[in-house]
Amino acid sequence: MNIGTVIRKLRLAQGATLEALALEIGIDGGNLSRIERAIQQPAFNMVEPIAAALKITPAELIAAACANETNQAQADVDLTLLSNYRSLTPANQQLVLEFVLLLNRLNSESN
Repeated sequence: MNIGTVIRKLRLAQGATLEALALEIGIDGGNLSRIERAIQQPAFNMVEPIAAALKITPAELIAAACANETNQAQADVDLTLLSNYRSLTPANQQLVLEFVLLLNRLNSESN
């Protein structure tokens, strides 16, 4: 998968328009559109602002773009969850962590 496809998937998962994300990144909407369609690649210095706007790290963005096809579905889910988690308030992040721990405990008890 290419980096543009990852950017587009995350943008859509967050409900952001192409224009709104481009504005947040500081680039033209046409450039972002070409990146998403793999017509052009983002400049190296744009990876960090793109990742920040998508609420992930540059390493996570690049890793998702490099994931092989067999792991791509899981990588997509992981990035979407991570991006949404990071947009929560610290109190809500704590609630999510407690809920996941509870689910894991219940899952291990049922096995």
